[in-house]
Amino acid sequence: MQIPEITINEVNKAYLLSLLQSASLPYGTDLIEKGLDDFFNNSDHGFKHSLAVYERCKEVVFHCPTVVDFALHRIDESSDSKAKKVAAALIEWACILHDLSRFFGKGAKEHEEASANLTGMLSNIADPIFVRWLYNIIIEHDYFFPVVGDQLLPRVLRNPLAEIFRLADKTSLPPKDEVERYYQTGLRFKTPFFNPSLDLVDRFEFKDNHVSRDAIGWMMLIFLLKSENFFYRETADEYGRWAQGKTAALDYILGLAKKEKDIDGREINPDQIRKILLSDFKVIKS
Repeated sequence: MQIPEITINEVNKAYLLSLLQSASLPYGTDLIEKGLDDFFNNSDHGFKHSLAVYERCKEVVFHCPTVVDFALHRIDESSDSKAKKVAAALIEWACILHDLSRFFGKGAKEHEEASANLTGMLSNIADPIFVRWLYNIIIEHDYFFPVVGDQLLPRVLRNPLAEIFRLADKTSLPPKDEVERYYQTGLRFKTPFFNPSLDLVDRFEFKDNHVSRDAIGWMMLIFLLKSENFFYRETADEYGRWAQGKTAALDYILGLAKKEKDIDGREINPDQIRKILLSDFKVIKS
């Protein structure tokens, strides 16, 4: 099977630009060039995040050998070495592409499909089945649980490589650092840190078409995900190990609340944040 020869440690703006320009994509040259500049300079969803997800994928692979064996068997029953090479390339390119469309103007709701469609730019350097597998890894990578998006676990996420990648993307940094990453994203988009006028129904309405959100609401996604939201026992257990850091993440959010202001410019009572995070939704769970 033909796979891309360039690895994540070798990829750069010039290489991605050449691939994007050779593909039939709905983006102009100026948008592509600016988007790639932003992608390589951005730390919350850009190339730095891609590298963090890649490193986390390697950890997940180490801790989930049965899931990995299942993935390799599905790729190539006849050759373990060939399957490993294909799987490694799939993971690396999923890390590179999964959030790239965000830098071409696609938002939280749209970027999964848009980034999955970017796999088409590999058609000249990779086998069609490789491109299709890569598409399936990316298309639902931001799935959380039925409350978000109002759907059960998509069938495509039962693919072991998709599960490994989704877990790595959700846990690319320790919980405290993931909070900081979400916080920086909120600053970039000028999202208010805390809107006390949101009632609990609005604050925790996670359907994709719901736009009323403060930074606390986005950070809650880190905490509400649980082990049971993963399909395989090993990946669920690995999420549980990561989730042990959620208490430190809660303390970090309360520290941010002490230095932030609410949407009306008033000081925030950390106890109010704590009540939302703990009393009402008991989010410190694995």
